[in-house]
Amino acid sequence: MEETLRMTKDAKRPYFAFTKFTFDPYAEDMLFYREMDLCTTLQQTADLGGSGVVIWSSTSSTSSASKCKQIAEYMKNLFGPTSHRVIQGAQKCSNDRCSGHGACESLNSITVHTEHISRKKNKTNTKQNGISGAGVEPATYGFLRDSTVHRSTN
Repeated sequence: MEETLRMTKDAKRPYFAFTKFTFDPYAEDMLFYREMDLCTTLQQTADLGGSGVVIWSSTSSTSSASKCKQIAEYMKNLFGPTSHRVIQGAQKCSNDRCSGHGACESLNSITVHTEHISRKKNKTNTKQNGISGAGVEPATYGFLRDSTVHRSTN
């Protein structure tokens, strides 16, 4: 992330971090990122002024109906709400500091900040049957903000 930040600083180009949502996409019982893991990947990208994240995984993640149901439940109950809070925090920072025309960048980029996503813990049951992905908005999961990149050092 630091090298990407250095390379895009003068050009003011948007950049996207790659992330994933499971530790081992090949395992039958998927071990998903916990809230703190999501905080580390999503919030750090926002803190560094990133334009968003690209969610990356193996096709093995979707190799069975069971895995697809697990992913749908996880996206609905943890990844989606957590990314939504990060988006709201980034938009609030942009509105407060740049009149909605920029992306805030934290000088403490190595420190993981959780103020925008903290809430009571959400327990996800990834084994539940009959899960539907209906009502889950994919755009919520893919982008931290939709604005012109402008770095603020405050």
